[in-house]
Amino acid sequence: MRHALAFIIILIILVSCAPKPREGQPVTDYRKGKEGIVISFAEGTPPQKTYENTEFTVIVKVWNKGAFDNPYGRVYLGGYDPVAILFSPNEQDLPPIQGSSQYLPGGGYDTLTFTATQASVLSGDVYRPTLMASACFIYQTLATPTVCIVPKPIELIKNKICEPKTITMHSQGAPVAVTRVDEEIMDGAVNFIITIQNVGGGTVVKTESMGECPWNLDYKDIDEVEAKVYIRSIGEGECTPKGRIKLVDGKGVMSCMFQLAAQSGYDTPQTSYTTPLEINLNYGYNTNIRKQIEIARIPGTKQGGWTP
Repeated sequence: MRHALAFIIILIILVSCAPKPREGQPVTDYRKGKEGIVISFAEGTPPQKTYENTEFTVIVKVWNKGAFDNPYGRVYLGGYDPVAILFSPNEQDLPPIQGSSQYLPGGGYDTLTFTATQASVLSGDVYRPTLMASACFIYQTLATPTVCIVPKPIELIKNKICEPKTITMHSQGAPVAVTRVDEEIMDGAVNFIITIQNVGGGTVVKTESMGECPWNLDYKDIDEVEAKVYIRSIGEGECTPKGRIKLVDGKGVMSCMFQLAAQSGYDTPQTSYTTPLEINLNYGYNTNIRKQIEIARIPGTKQGGWTP
């Protein structure tokens, strides 16, 4: 009995001293960063130097460092004379890769392996091509800044719960980011001026031009982003330009108007309130990596390719 009582006392002390979860502890926001699909050559591939008549492999590491899951796309190899080097295949689909999340910080990764079944020196003793791996993929950005809705401008003087302000943002876990939101209050309406920017260091590609990516892209195929803007309790905004934003020097602007009296299924608010402004961006993207390699002729072989 005495031992049982001592055990209960010790148990009570341990429970009372155990750390308790902190209330109000901030939740980590994984929708950050300026990258989407990121590619790199695996260490040692392609080889810095190889010899003709020798197969070699190129392993491309593929990371999804952004917040959009399983983007569709392909990785291509180029930058070499196809008569001198033959890759089989020289392009592959991106594997499904999860993006960064609470359960997978930093995102997932996979690898793609390309095999050169032929390597030859067509002239001279050495061939030094610069191999390029190019990733073309569809990606999405979601930004949800909290904005202030003021049905009646007189509330800016009295009885205000919130007030409009300029919102500056940096990244949302994607290579195209919403960087600024300006708000204009009107009687019965609100207008948002939304600025977006290419922050990923690659090239924005029109979604309908992805078939031209990467080798056949023209100026008409790049720097255009599809956009939709919502306030869930109101609906989709009337945006100008409608549905698409053209980037100039990597930046673009659109204006989106919301009629506050058009809240379907809801009573028209009489007071100001805060709510998320949902900005959805959809686009193609292209990034490249390069590495120079050397293919040397085997001493004693004929000039001009494979030895018969």
